Amino acid sequence: MTDTLALMGAGFVHAIAPVNLLAMLLSTIVGITIGCLPGLSAAMGVALLLPVTFGMDPATGLIVLGGIYCGAIFGGSISAILIHTPGTPASAATAIEGVAGSEAANNAVTGGSLIPTLTLGIPGESVTAVLMGGLIIHGLQPGPELFTTYAGMTYTFFAGFVLVQFFMLGVGALGCRGFAHITRLSDAILIPSIFLLCVVGSYAIHNNVVEVVIMLIFGVIGYLARKFDLNAAAIVLGLILGPIGERGLRRSLLISDGDPSILFSTPLCWVLIALCVVGVLSPLLMERMERRMREGMEN
Repeated sequence: MTDTLALMGAGFVHAIAPVNLLAMLLSTIVGITIGCLPGLSAAMGVALLLPVTFGMDPATGLIVLGGIYCGAIFGGSISAILIHTPGTPASAATAIEGVAGSEAANNAVTGGSLIPTLTLGIPGESVTAVLMGGLIIHGLQPGPELFTTYAGMTYTFFAGFVLVQFFMLGVGALGCRGFAHITRLSDAILIPSIFLLCVVGSYAIHNNVVEVVIMLIFGVIGYLARKFDLNAAAIVLGLILGPIGERGLRRSLLISDGDPSILFSTPLCWVLIALCVVGVLSPLLMERMERRMREGMEN
């Protein structure tokens, strides 16, 4: 425990070096700029600027990538809140609800996703997969060696990651008035700009035109959902939770050699099924209850 505290203290001492502080400030500003542009994700920003870090000290390079990562996730909420267009996929819920809780959860993910990346070499998400590539390029292998052989560099990165949050707070507080001017732009400027960025972002992920077509299709679906007053939050939840449910179903069927009865084999399964049924039926039940309450008040 004492050794760990000593390493953390040394990490903060190295992190507050002028070059590292400047790297935190600039990378946070760049990350926020990338994040607030719809169609450009945090992973894309980190990947594009990864070559810039090749000539840097490994600790400084990782701090730069961490600053871009955190700044981009924060920046995604700017366009999500102001023009209801998420700058990053993580800000989709913020664009719908526009509440502090959704955004706080998005920013909290950044630190947690680094845990499996650095300790086990298993990326927590797409951005940390790019960060892991940066580690390997610098000759560092994710795993126990980062906390023994390269402990000094690792704890400097941890300290820098903590300090980046304060730079992010400062840039956000100073720039909030400037960000608000985005809402004054006319639709004649906003709509073509957003469309262009969405096309570029969709194509740049895998350099595939098919993904641009998919983006256009879902854009039409989103327009129709708003036109007919459908619940956009339910659609986003379905898109997020659908692949997770499919992976769980495939895993269960693999364990049971294709026998679907495993889905009903324990009391917990039945509890979860009951909750799903209640969740599906709850809008109908709530609507009926509200109707009865209105009729009762009228009578």
